[in-house]
Amino acid sequence: MKKVFNNDGVATAFATQNQNEARNTNSSVFFENKTIYSWGKHFAIATILENNTALFTLRDYSVSTAKHKSIVLGALIKANVKVVYCYNPQRSYT
Repeated sequence: MKKVFNNDGVATAFATQNQNEARNTNSSVFFENKTIYSWGKHFAIATILENNTALFTLRDYSVSTAKHKSIVLGALIKANVKVVYCYNPQRSYT
């Protein structure tokens, strides 16, 4: 299974959840299971929940992270995933 993609490919694989992990060539955007990150595990962009909903961060980090966020948001919308905005997508809000 292919695991290295361009940024759009990583975001699409994440949004569709058709594999457990993927990254771009320099690992600046990657996902493991249900969470996608920008520049490391300290910055989660989004986490997909069981009900086809994604928690999506309101935080900013850098210009490149803003681009990662935009690409991921577009992929989630294209995959018909409901997006809920929050501060920390890794936190349990239940």
